[in-house]
Amino acid sequence: MKNKGVAGVEYLVMDATAMSFDSGSFDYAIDKGTLDALCSDKSPETASRVIAYFNEIVRVLSPKGGVYIGVSLLQDFVLDSLVSFFQMGMGNTHSETNTFDFRI
Repeated sequence: MKNKGVAGVEYLVMDATAMSFDSGSFDYAIDKGTLDALCSDKSPETASRVIAYFNEIVRVLSPKGGVYIGVSLLQDFVLDSLVSFFQMGMGNTHSETNTFDFRI
């Protein structure tokens, strides 16, 4: 690992759909490729996995202005997943307690 041993840098490996962080632990979540890897097709299994991922992101973000930044190839079914969850609340178990400013 390039920066192994650098003070203040810690590498963790875990399932993005079931993270071990406390709720509200982060102000920012940055995704560069995880969504594209998880959302590889339009199947129901993939949709369930993506919903679990989004719910985990929302859970670990601060409810007071937490920001999710996603860098994606944005295929049509990836965009549909984002809009369905964050704008329409489909599968969002946090929609009653969180509001989202959604921008593309």
